[in-house]
Amino acid sequence: MPAPRLWRVLMVPLQLKGSRFTAPELTTSRAGWREVLVGGPPPAPPENVRAYYREASIFSDAGPGRGTDIDLVTGAVLDPVSVDIGWSDALEPKEKTDTWAGWNPKPSFWEECANAVSAALADNGTGRTVLPMSDVVVFLVRTESSNAVAIGGKLFPAKYIWPQAWRAQFWWKTDFSTSFERMPVIFMPDTLPASMPADRRFSFVTATAHELGHTLGLEDLYNRGDYPAEIDARDVANLDLMSSDSTLPHFSLPTKMRMGWIPPGWVRSFDFGANPAGGPVTLQAVGSIPPTGPTGGRLAGLEIRIQDKWNYYFEYRRTIAGAGHIGDQQLTATDGGPQLVVGTDVKPDGKAEPARPVVLRLAADADGEGPVLDAAGEDYEETDTTNIARLHDFRLVFNQFDPADPNSARVDVQYVRAHRPELRIAPAPGRGNWKSPDIDLRGPAGENRVAKGLRHKIVARVHNAGSKQADNVRVSFEWLPFTVSPGTWNALGAAPLQPVPPGGVVAFEMDWDVPAKLQVADVEVEHFCVKVTVDRYVDPLDPNQSEIVIHNNWAQSNFDTKGLTHGSPAERRWSGLAVTNPVYSSALYFVVPEQDSAHVRAYVGHAWLRLARDGSRVVPVATESLAGDPVHGSAFALAFREGEFERPVRSSFNAFVAPPDPRRCTAPSVVWGAGLALRPGLRTWIDDLVRDGEAVRGPIRASEDGVPHAVDRGDVAVVLWFESRPGEQHVVTGEVDDGAFVAVVPGHILGHLDEDRLWGEAIFLGTPRYAQCRSGPRPLS
Repeated sequence: MPAPRLWRVLMVPLQLKGSRFTAPELTTSRAGWREVLVGGPPPAPPENVRAYYREASIFSDAGPGRGTDIDLVTGAVLDPVSVDIGWSDALEPKEKTDTWAGWNPKPSFWEECANAVSAALADNGTGRTVLPMSDVVVFLVRTESSNAVAIGGKLFPAKYIWPQAWRAQFWWKTDFSTSFERMPVIFMPDTLPASMPADRRFSFVTATAHELGHTLGLEDLYNRGDYPAEIDARDVANLDLMSSDSTLPHFSLPTKMRMGWIPPGWVRSFDFGANPAGGPVTLQAVGSIPPTGPTGGRLAGLEIRIQDKWNYYFEYRRTIAGAGHIGDQQLTATDGGPQLVVGTDVKPDGKAEPARPVVLRLAADADGEGPVLDAAGEDYEETDTTNIARLHDFRLVFNQFDPADPNSARVDVQYVRAHRPELRIAPAPGRGNWKSPDIDLRGPAGENRVAKGLRHKIVARVHNAGSKQADNVRVSFEWLPFTVSPGTWNALGAAPLQPVPPGGVVAFEMDWDVPAKLQVADVEVEHFCVKVTVDRYVDPLDPNQSEIVIHNNWAQSNFDTKGLTHGSPAERRWSGLAVTNPVYSSALYFVVPEQDSAHVRAYVGHAWLRLARDGSRVVPVATESLAGDPVHGSAFALAFREGEFERPVRSSFNAFVAPPDPRRCTAPSVVWGAGLALRPGLRTWIDDLVRDGEAVRGPIRASEDGVPHAVDRGDVAVVLWFESRPGEQHVVTGEVDDGAFVAVVPGHILGHLDEDRLWGEAIFLGTPRYAQCRSGPRPLS
């Protein structure tokens, strides 16, 4: 989502129980933090958060509507707010043996601070005006010691809070109502400990700019402990603020594009699959681009299309000295020169394998010159056919920096044909949508609906984006209970081998008998995950024509479609959600529900968990509609009558981890998630299921406001099987008419009724008005 034109920051000093700002401290802190955020008159330094964002986002007061400005709500840092909790009850040390590591907030402290600020603003009558006009709240927590402190006879780190961002719920009152809103929040120390050595101190401007990036939706790009060594070596580091903020670099080109600060029209795209041709490009130093866009035929960057949602980007970065420029001032110290052509590898959202951040530097090429080019004649080339992890089909040659204009860099893109297959399956997009678009579940309850105890078919669509057919492609399938993190998969085997032609899409199918009963940690599982893996294709005749890119050969879907029944009141549907810590020695995990409708409610059994390495917990989760709710029931009833739920409500449970890293930002980052499509409807039930000769019949009833009535429309699927062969299931369908349905039993089943006992189960598939229901297994002979 593009960043807003204006990001409004509310700054509130906080003092904990037994700690109070002195008058001189408060005066210095409030003035200093105002300068940090929006600057001030001379002699205030020119470097501040507002100036950085205006420069990095190419903002102009008079220019077009892109870029992001930073504003201080009310124009001043507020008066301090007291939080009635002691330091050790509110925070815990990041690293007990490191005096300067700082302290992390305990999980409940975010909400305690938000509630204290909401109450203080309500008391002074400003809450209803100040909070609605704020986009993010910065808590400036008073630092309580200048050095290490002794607690209970043991030394602990100096008492200052470590900078980090998350979300918390605020409230404000009007004359007639109370409003609640979850808002981004940032914890910052009001000052650093007086005795902190110079090599451990950090700039509040750079730290605040980084944390504000989180509130705008950006992830950390450095290794938080879950990336392999080959990924860690490609850290974008001092070329993006979200990886390393100490030198105040600009955001990288792909980050600026994601924020909407650089539109696609400023970047030239090369898609060798659609047009196998390169060409010359003149890049303009990103720090010199005016709000109206690149000038003189130059471009802000170039894009190399690798596959859907996976691209390489090249940009020209330059240290521009002089007034008005504060970003990218240390490129020589960090990357070897003041003028650099930089290549990045971008794979946003979804779960990558191996684990990786959204933005990486490109890997070093065969001659070691790329991906940072600073001398004429250097190139980045993908020509090393021994490396199976990359698509070796192009070369970017850096010709020269324009001697007449240091803001211009000339490069040449050259296409090198690669004749090989490129198999892929799309991962889940992420950001609340955890279903792969290439994986579907077909079963008796309908598309992408799980009916426990019955047979389903997983369908995976495999694409070949290469120029050569892949023969005998092997696709394997696995499943596990609903999860928001890695777990132990249950193998289903591989589908029959098939060829996938160049540019083609082929469906692979696998039968799956979903367990009728399954508990994890005494919680009954109602939803499941499926994973599909495409084996790397190896050409049996010519290894040079084997598949190269393999990181796009698997996808996982955490998805199910459920009806939310109501007959006033609503019925709550519980399930379990597995959370596992496979990486860190110990880490804090948060489970955060999200949904796109105000007419359903989600419950989470544990808002946060602390898990040791390889530790796992099952979190109870539930959903319900707001039918019959004393406050929101009337709004739900209106939406229900007007057909608002013909499109299912999208709901998700998302896992975030705050890893223990004493030297880095510990803002929680998303790990994975589990998604549901929810369709509210009246509660229904099937009274009976009987066979009458060649037909299977049953009545279907519903309840509204406690009054039963006949269901008048809809479809029913009847699953039939013989007692000795439960895995051989047959599905027949029927329509509901005047409160009952009829489905015809196939002749090949009728012919064996004397040999074996017939069982069946009816599933009403539901309508926008009526929720789905099942009869349960019934004997039919």
